[in-house]
Amino acid sequence: MLDESKAVATVEQSAGNRWLTRKDRDPALADAYESCTGAVTQLLARHPEIEGVLLDPCCGRGVIVRELRRLRPNSVVYGGDLRDIPMPAGCYPKTDGFSLMEAFSANPMTKPDWIVVNPPFNCAERFTLAALANATVGVAVFQRCQWTEGKTRHTNLWGQGKASAQHIFSARYDCFPEGQVTFDTGMMSFSWFIFRNDYHGPMLTDWISEPCSWEFDTRWIDVPYLTDLIARTAALASIEPDKKKASTLKAKVRKMQKGLDAYLLRYPNGWTAD
Repeated sequence: MLDESKAVATVEQSAGNRWLTRKDRDPALADAYESCTGAVTQLLARHPEIEGVLLDPCCGRGVIVRELRRLRPNSVVYGGDLRDIPMPAGCYPKTDGFSLMEAFSANPMTKPDWIVVNPPFNCAERFTLAALANATVGVAVFQRCQWTEGKTRHTNLWGQGKASAQHIFSARYDCFPEGQVTFDTGMMSFSWFIFRNDYHGPMLTDWISEPCSWEFDTRWIDVPYLTDLIARTAALASIEPDKKKASTLKAKVRKMQKGLDAYLLRYPNGWTAD
């Protein structure tokens, strides 16, 4: 017989990731989080100078790469990732990000003007310093706001004076673990940090208050799985005796269905790497 309490927990884990911890996830994805396309839109709206040869050395499935190509059609955009996963054409799977930056920088035809990246938090400082050394103009880094903390990081990064701007998102985006699905707002605050090789001075701070919804996220979604998940969640909500829990499950159904409808409207034939 189905243990309904366990089933509810399983559905909630899959739907919201609120109970998923690092130990529950694939170790290879322990620090892999999806980027939000709306965040890239906001970045480029504020920095029209981000153009030319662009590189994302931690592109994952290519969210940033695809948005850069869409919004900067006259630029040349490359990407790469350490893992062997689907990604847009012109990107390099199974490639170390540091080696990729050095290789592109060594070729005058591919030397990046800008490196735009959402690196793993545990090596974001190293990535940023390496990116600055390999980019002609500068680097845009998407990271948690708390990245500004720490004495060592201040000495190695902020104290160098190359950080020209921090754009703080007023809304808390849901950069969910790669391969998971959620349509809830996130728990962490994020910023775009702008570094320029020709800059030396204080870091200016402003806020991005415009709404950015997961509806504009071009991430891969397993449609059959999500369709089944919605049906299972709705079924559990219908038999849940606790009105508060039932209401929570019904809210999850509405959010997932809204997300699925928006996704199918944009990608009626499903998502492809390009």
